Amino acid sequence: MNSITRFAVPVVALAVALGLSSPAMAIAPCGDGALAPGEACDDGNQVPLDGCSDACSIEAGWTCGCATPKFAFVEDTLAGVIGGQGGSEGPEMGCGAREVLIGLRFDFSDGTRTATRTTVYCGEVVVAANGTVTTTETTNQTDGGGGCGGWDPSTPTPKVLCPSGWAVVGVHGRRADVPIANSLFHSASIVCGRLGVDGKPTGETQELPIPGMTGASEGVPQTADCPAGKIGRYFQTRRGCGQDGLWLYCSSPVVDCSGQSSYCVAASCGDGILAGAEQCDDSNAMPFDGCDGACQVEEGWECKSQGSNCAPICGDGLVRGDEECDDGNDVAGDGCSDACVVEEGWQCQGEAPSVCTQDVPEMSNPEPAPESEPEPAPEPEPEPTPEPTPEPAPEPEPEPTPEPTPA
Repeated sequence: MNSITRFAVPVVALAVALGLSSPAMAIAPCGDGALAPGEACDDGNQVPLDGCSDACSIEAGWTCGCATPKFAFVEDTLAGVIGGQGGSEGPEMGCGAREVLIGLRFDFSDGTRTATRTTVYCGEVVVAANGTVTTTETTNQTDGGGGCGGWDPSTPTPKVLCPSGWAVVGVHGRRADVPIANSLFHSASIVCGRLGVDGKPTGETQELPIPGMTGASEGVPQTADCPAGKIGRYFQTRRGCGQDGLWLYCSSPVVDCSGQSSYCVAASCGDGILAGAEQCDDSNAMPFDGCDGACQVEEGWECKSQGSNCAPICGDGLVRGDEECDDGNDVAGDGCSDACVVEEGWQCQGEAPSVCTQDVPEMSNPEPAPESEPEPAPEPEPEPTPEPTPEPAPEPEPEPTPEPTPA
């Protein structure tokens, strides 16, 4: 219990005893399960982290409401018109304090094939302790043309209601332009928006056509959509003999839960705020990034902080995210490193877990040494040219014997 709550009751009791205050002026203690002025929520306890803090303020990432909210509306806005603007204004067809607009039905002229009257349906809003919002049909109102000039007889279309927990946030149609230019409409659909636990629209919508009206593909398309954050407040007809047009006004809902216990639910998964039963919230609702579309941690991941990205767990034997491998340990040197990266010289296959094998160098015969070209045989040395045998010197001729001198 915080200090404000701890001392609030004794101080008030003393003030009452001294005649300085009255029981009606007593400050309601936070945590008594009855929403009082000054409290944004009161869930019947002073336990934090459940949506309503120990000071009775709504915690970040949560939305709080109550079982039977009472609606007030501010800032009425004309969303638009389907049909024309002729004829006179009909009454405002809205709902009670605990109701919202949930559906429409038309009377459809058998002769002119355009709408003659509109019926508006309201539904009571109830919120369960788990935050589930339901709407139950309660009342309806009808207004439109007087049926003169050939607009009657007419045939009622089926009533079309938004799914339980949804409210009207728009109406679409087509202006007929027959038999009077710029007037009447002959097809329509309602746009429904999902309500949150706080009675405000969540932004999720769906369009539901109203069957039984011909000419759905003819005429000028028209839309009347509530601005963001607003829901349908009331419809208003423009009518003469038939119904010239249908106007939709939207407002911002203000929910009064005075005296009721607060029901708090975590804000939507993907808003980046960890709340309620969320195990993680990484600011998106995409799976396979560690935090799935229901904000639960996916196998093989860890998400350590609010609003942050999740990281794969290296060493758990599951390949996730940017891991190249995961062999079930954080030991390096076995093919998959302690950062789950395939090591050089290894190959890893499989994802639960990875099996790594070391590359084996291919054994190959060494290339034979190129055969050396035989050395060319040495050219035979040329035989020495025999020196010419010198011719023998001619023998000297014998000197002639002198003839004897005669005696």
